[in-house]
Amino acid sequence: MEPVISNSESHYQGQKIYGRKSGCAKFGLIGLFFSVFIFAGIAVLAYFVILPALNIPLPFIGSSGNLLDATIAPSKDGYRIWVLADGSINYIKEVSTPGSKSIGRHCKDCKTWTYVYDKDGNELHKIKTEQKDILTITNIEYMGGKVWTFIEGYRDNEPKIETYDPETGDKTSDTDDFIRKYSELSAGIAEMSFDGERKLLKLKTKDGRNLLFNPETEKISNEKESKSLIDSSIVTRLILGSEEGSSERKILYKVTGPKSELENDIGSRVNNPSALKFFYNAVAEQIGGPYIEGIVYHSDDDCAIIIHLDQIGKKANRMMTCVDSKTGKELWTVKSEDMFDEMKIDENKDSFSSLFLTKDKIGVNRRGDLVVLHFQYAGIIIFDYKTGKKIKEIEV
Repeated sequence: MEPVISNSESHYQGQKIYGRKSGCAKFGLIGLFFSVFIFAGIAVLAYFVILPALNIPLPFIGSSGNLLDATIAPSKDGYRIWVLADGSINYIKEVSTPGSKSIGRHCKDCKTWTYVYDKDGNELHKIKTEQKDILTITNIEYMGGKVWTFIEGYRDNEPKIETYDPETGDKTSDTDDFIRKYSELSAGIAEMSFDGERKLLKLKTKDGRNLLFNPETEKISNEKESKSLIDSSIVTRLILGSEEGSSERKILYKVTGPKSELENDIGSRVNNPSALKFFYNAVAEQIGGPYIEGIVYHSDDDCAIIIHLDQIGKKANRMMTCVDSKTGKELWTVKSEDMFDEMKIDENKDSFSSLFLTKDKIGVNRRGDLVVLHFQYAGIIIFDYKTGKKIKEIEV
């Protein structure tokens, strides 16, 4: 997961002088602006020319401590929140080879931190895991009574699969343990990716096998036999589809069908009964909306949690609404002021705050009486599921 470089700008306005301007003030301001210009030029020269020439790493601003993923796991005293974060010091470095030069991202003291909090947001455990290179795509999931972490391989990082005891926080297995457990993996794992929709781990072995693994059942199979890993029980989920004539306005539908089919992106067909039945063997009824630029970030048998905007345009506030899965009734809505300031959209101030660039940085988990909102460059916020009341905000 690539961090975004955040650039800040400083605008010097100077002290306001009332009445007639003196010559000294005029030349003093000119001198000040000239000095600022000179120092800025030296800084740019040092950053892009002098430091690379001396092979000194370039800092990658705001890249240490990024939240990667979060999940909720049950425990004897209720529920615990597990957070996976990048603890590496990331930087940009120029690499020279005969006939070419390239600038790439690297890390120093490469590692992940896994934080465990109780339901009130008190830190219980902080687990350090050494890494060999920068982190790209990572996941943390509670499945089958275990907490799983999946870290995709990149450069010097081999694919990494680890499990933890949700009660004690102790590591219970690593990648070598996982490989030894399944004969199909004896050659080693070459590539790995976690399918968050179907909750399946895709594996490619070093001897060319394509396999699927279900962490819930801990069963493994090849792709031809993957149906044995998929849950096809009939469930009901709340799904958003665009209103006719307006792609920004999303209508809420209650959809009933096989769980494995409803985990696909079916929003484009949810308002077409014949296509929905033909492709997904599902039926739908409209029960709510519209939600401006709404996205369902979590859906289960009890509720759906939707994050949507108060208006369209370059400046907008996000809201988070919890909807009852059976009735479509809105249970509560969290306003923008109770979420992260970084989630606000203001493209006039920051082009990186656009809906397109930030929607994938957001995640929502719900289990039991907890809802956890997480944003990649901020942290987590814990809410009470029954009321939507904010319990605690934690910076990661």
